[in-house]
Amino acid sequence: MVAVFCGFIRTLWDKYAKFRKCQRKMKQKLYLSVLCVVMLCIFYTTTNFQYQQTEFEARSRSFDSDLMTESYMTTSRIGYLPRGIVHSNSDMELKPLWVTKNSGSKELDQSHQNLLAISVGIKQKNNVDAIVSKFLPENFTVILFHYDGHVDGWHDLHWSNSVIHIAAPNQTKWWFAKRFLHPDVVSTYDYVFLWDEDLGVENFHPVRYLQIMKSEGLEISQPALDPKQSEIHHRITIRRKKGKVHRRVHGTRGSGYCSNASEGPPCTGWVEGMAPVFSRAAWRCTWYLIQNDLIHGWGMDMKLGYCAQESYMTTSRIGYLPRGIVHSNSDMELKPLWVTKNSGSKELDQSHQNLLAISVGIKQKNNVDAIVSKFLPENFTVILFHYDGHVDGWHDLHWSNSVIHIAAPNQTKWWFAKRFLHPDVVSTYDYVFLWDEDLGVENFHPVRYLQIMKSEGLEISQPALDPKQSEIHHRITIRRKKGKVHRRVHGTRGSGYCSNASEGPPCTGWVEGMAPVFSRAAWRCTWYLIQNDLIHGWGMDMKLGYCAQIRRQAKSELQNFQDRWDQAAKEDKDWIDPFQTH
Repeated sequence: MVAVFCGFIRTLWDKYAKFRKCQRKMKQKLYLSVLCVVMLCIFYTTTNFQYQQTEFEARSRSFDSDLMTESYMTTSRIGYLPRGIVHSNSDMELKPLWVTKNSGSKELDQSHQNLLAISVGIKQKNNVDAIVSKFLPENFTVILFHYDGHVDGWHDLHWSNSVIHIAAPNQTKWWFAKRFLHPDVVSTYDYVFLWDEDLGVENFHPVRYLQIMKSEGLEISQPALDPKQSEIHHRITIRRKKGKVHRRVHGTRGSGYCSNASEGPPCTGWVEGMAPVFSRAAWRCTWYLIQNDLIHGWGMDMKLGYCAQESYMTTSRIGYLPRGIVHSNSDMELKPLWVTKNSGSKELDQSHQNLLAISVGIKQKNNVDAIVSKFLPENFTVILFHYDGHVDGWHDLHWSNSVIHIAAPNQTKWWFAKRFLHPDVVSTYDYVFLWDEDLGVENFHPVRYLQIMKSEGLEISQPALDPKQSEIHHRITIRRKKGKVHRRVHGTRGSGYCSNASEGPPCTGWVEGMAPVFSRAAWRCTWYLIQNDLIHGWGMDMKLGYCAQIRRQAKSELQNFQDRWDQAAKEDKDWIDPFQTH
């Protein structure tokens, strides 16, 4: 009995033990199930929060570069600008600072039909005076390229304030033309005269000359020369007694001979580089033909005929030029006149990474000196826009001959920028600083600033302001004690209020017009945004965000990541999902 009883007790105990063991397994499974549910909730909550945060940042970080979509860079649109606001062209017309209802029609209508650009030095002042005095009354805009840097010595001439002066020491006519006569900027002009300074014009009549060009269908031409008064390099340039135009020459030319069978320059299809005249279409082609680094233009005269072929105007090609010779971009780097085998590497390598352009007047000379002295050593090219016309008063500063001076009286920073900072010309620079002249830079470090722009992915930005030293127009520009960057402001702004829900400037996505800094891509968009006739730029600060509007693809990224996860899990046969509930 005892044995049977003991056996019965043991059987009950075993069953109880199995029950406990089963109960523990059920608890473990229940625990794992609850854990999986908790983890899934955490994962969903975190992902949802990240998505919402991304959506918020996409609205508020409108000046970031890491938010850029492919469509921003690859579509025909300019940034996110509506097409009707894009100004693709410009002109060289001086604009009145203020236009009122009483402004006369002459003041408002300043458009000229043709453009004359001359490379000049002060020693040829009398001859240049004769040329300009003959052209200005005939509906011409005039630009003087001062290769000797002297501008103020021309101000006693009655027309000096009616022309544009650009000074860069020891640069050639073709260097100036490549940088300051971009086809988009001079596209309003029917003809472009690109002349030397020593041409006699006693018997020259601009209007009559253009009438002949039009009637003869000439795309590129030059006035014929009087051999008694001019040095003749090729006989095709000699003036003939009969006829209005000649297109070829016969006879000897050096060791060769020009006949009816001769098809190449300088027997036919040749214009000398000292006095060419281009139609609008021919100048567009010629600009692309000018080599950025070959500043003397030697050899170009033999190839200009490729830019005068009528049939090229309906093709996508630049004239009849082979694509490899086309130079679509330029820079603002000063070039040495002569490069020899003994030229040092420093003389040859003058490229700079960034550009600083400032609108200046002589009264702010000391402050501008402080700015330029801080930027030049940090690998910057510098351009000064002289709105008061005075240039020579800056020459006592040690850096004056290392910068480019552009003078046009009573014009604004945005007027200058539209005409002389075309994106193709400044495309080599990573960043463009377009500053006013009265900014304090005691505590500003250009290199450190750009490091922050790059690390934060900013396309457009400005230095924050010290409210104790600067006039504050919008609170978003005030410098904060903590953090490197802020993208929005909270609190009152006039009669409104800035909160996390605020999506527009000046609560977020806003930079003041006095000190903007643009990435290369943002400046290309901004240049097209600048309106040719609205020279003050008012209202642009509220729209600059559209030139840095680079939206993060949150939804598509989340879906792409999930697709990749699913594919990886499917392909990895040895992988076990610890959070799988079934």
